[in-house]
Amino acid sequence: MIIQDLEKAIEVEKGKIKRIYKKGEVKADFKFEGKIYPSFCDSHTHITGLGLSEIRYSLKGKKSKEEVYEFLKGILKEKRETIIAYDFDESKWKEKEFPKKEELDKISRDVPIILRRICGHFAVGNSKALEILKNAKGIDFETGIMKEEVPLNLNHYFPPSKEEIKRAFVKGQEIALPKGITEVHDIVGLKNFENITEFEEKDFLIRINLYVVLKNLYEIKEFERIKEKFKEKEFLKLKGIKVFSDGSIGARTAFLKEDYADLKGERGKLLIDEETLKEFIRYAEEKGIQLLVHAIGDSAIEFVLKTFNKMISKNSLRHRIEHFELVNKNIIKMAKKTGIYLSMQPNFVREWQEKNGMYYKRLGEERWKKMNLFKTLLNEGLKIAFGSDCMPIGPLYGIEGALNHSLKEERIDFETAIKLYTEKPRKFCFEENKRGKIKENCDADLILLNEKNNLHATIFKSKIFYSST
Repeated sequence: MIIQDLEKAIEVEKGKIKRIYKKGEVKADFKFEGKIYPSFCDSHTHITGLGLSEIRYSLKGKKSKEEVYEFLKGILKEKRETIIAYDFDESKWKEKEFPKKEELDKISRDVPIILRRICGHFAVGNSKALEILKNAKGIDFETGIMKEEVPLNLNHYFPPSKEEIKRAFVKGQEIALPKGITEVHDIVGLKNFENITEFEEKDFLIRINLYVVLKNLYEIKEFERIKEKFKEKEFLKLKGIKVFSDGSIGARTAFLKEDYADLKGERGKLLIDEETLKEFIRYAEEKGIQLLVHAIGDSAIEFVLKTFNKMISKNSLRHRIEHFELVNKNIIKMAKKTGIYLSMQPNFVREWQEKNGMYYKRLGEERWKKMNLFKTLLNEGLKIAFGSDCMPIGPLYGIEGALNHSLKEERIDFETAIKLYTEKPRKFCFEENKRGKIKENCDADLILLNEKNNLHATIFKSKIFYSST
């Protein structure tokens, strides 16, 4: 088939770009008023988690505690089993405060209830849930607040069935594809890594570049065991591993140089020590795989960069820092020296980085202006790709955050933002010669944006999927 936009015509055959013509040079099968771009590739997603939040219970869009609690009461009228609800964002509630254990106890003392914050690093449970979690780490049993360990590993403590995991995995892809996303960097835990190795070709609706979270060095052995039986598929490739160095700003667990503005004495904490991070870097280098390190706070980012600079002189494997939010001039200088790759999330800007928004309240007048410095980092020649972390998923939503950054000096233009969500993520995972460019012999994974830059259609697997929005 031949598709034509306002500038060019592209011949697609067997899922590949066969030839590119000038507009009007050849008869087109489909003519569009807009522009064809490479399809989106999200550089940081959790496809199964996205699906689970839909087939379980999602708190997205809830505007108050009262609304959340009425929602939970409604669930309890239908079923009396464990309730795990995802993605609450108290910064958008009228109360601007976390749920409380005693409030959840009023809803039920018999059914375990856990509410996980949108960042994934913070959760609150009722007394019944805490009974089940009595041996878990990172829990304040007085308040029901859980940080890091349990929120990040809910599927370990409350495991979904294999059937539920597969259904969630497929559902997550079904959510992504209509947004023009035909490829993702999917970050999973060890258990889901093993589940995914057992999925069939038909379960992969989009291209999955897989990264596996390892909590400690002991899990390397389990990772190797699963990797032994892992087989690549047309739409599935194993790319690397991920570790955490800190938490999130919203949960006040990101590791900062100075106290949180709204909680004196709290700076977050480091979740990994230098020797352990060195061992992970050493392991990744020896195995020829990528290492992704989650780092949000300035102190955590500085620690990660210093450790990388001690271990590698050339970043040939394209090791990455995920998020890279709160930075200063010295951090930028170190990042340039390391040649580190940076997966960043412009939707975070749109969600939380406005005057008097969540970042402003957590960090104060000066530090919120040092978050997500897209234009500065690009001008310094740093390597950036955009992803969503599913908060929310949707490249055009995120791109709007980059174009209208709350800091005018950090705004980037549309064409640059598109490249950071199309071409650059493919480079981050060594797929840049196959996709992310409109070039002959590349995969014809494409999107069509209309003249208002809204998604009109996605071209994938030689089919055209029209957008319903």
